[in-house]
Amino acid sequence: MAASGELRKHESKESANGLSGQTTDADPLMVRALSRGLAILRLFDVDHRDWTIDEIAQDTGLLRMTAYRMVRTLEAGGFLVRDSTTNRYHLGPATLAMTYVSGDHSDFVKVARPFWSPSSTRPASRSLSPWRWTGCRCAST
Repeated sequence: MAASGELRKHESKESANGLSGQTTDADPLMVRALSRGLAILRLFDVDHRDWTIDEIAQDTGLLRMTAYRMVRTLEAGGFLVRDSTTNRYHLGPATLAMTYVSGDHSDFVKVARPFWSPSSTRPASRSLSPWRWTGCRCAST
């Protein structure tokens, strides 16, 4: 019975985390474990850069052991990194690589492209990254 209670708690958290209507009960093609792992990754933002296992379990509605196994799996894949001093997890290098790839498809990149200083004349090696920008100015009003 604990598993169904855990699922109900998780489904209500999924609604709050933007997965509303996308649980495995609603769509038989959804993978519940993947959905839970993505819900953990979605916790990380500018205001919440690191989390403990207990915080992750509480905020996702997962049982602590389930959250721990999910986090260990994400850690093994390089998506999360544990600070051994604080036992807090932060995003790992695998998420950075995805950010660069997804950034190439954003509206921001399309607007910024005219100001882009390519690192090479070979198209395959071009990349829009902050340290290659020239003439970029920020202004506040």
